[in-house]
Amino acid sequence: MNQQTSELIKDAIKALNPQQQTIITLYYYDCLSLKEIAEIVGIGVSAVKINLFRARKRLYLLLIDHVEFENRKR
Repeated sequence: MNQQTSELIKDAIKALNPQQQTIITLYYYDCLSLKEIAEIVGIGVSAVKINLFRARKRLYLLLIDHVEFENRKR
């Protein structure tokens, strides 16, 4: 992943609500399990799954235009 893409992803993560930011970071950057994240954040595993799903969906919507633009350039 290049520097520009990395910065774009970090900026998109900042657009999430604070709990989703934490969950995405712990899951993808720190490679923690759902159970570990639930213990850290203080919510149930099901709530972590829901927040992770919603955060991924939001990130997709924030980043889709960039991805489509990059694909058109090729």
